[in-house]
Amino acid sequence: MTARGRLHDVMAHLGLGEGDPGFAAIDLKLFVSTFADEAAVQATWADTLRRSPLAATLAKAAALTTRLSIV
Repeated sequence: MTARGRLHDVMAHLGLGEGDPGFAAIDLKLFVSTFADEAAVQATWADTLRRSPLAATLAKAAALTTRLSIV
């Protein structure tokens, strides 16, 4: 999995200004290697995200983008 993020205010994070140092956006990409049917893997990924406490929490705090790459 790779994770990338964008902060609301990088200067606040660095201590060089006042503002919100939190994440504005988070982009997660999961890489999967499997012999399973692609539709089944996509369905499992969607179900996992739907039930994930971490994904639900992140989505409330920032713009959350998730992608699945079958390799």
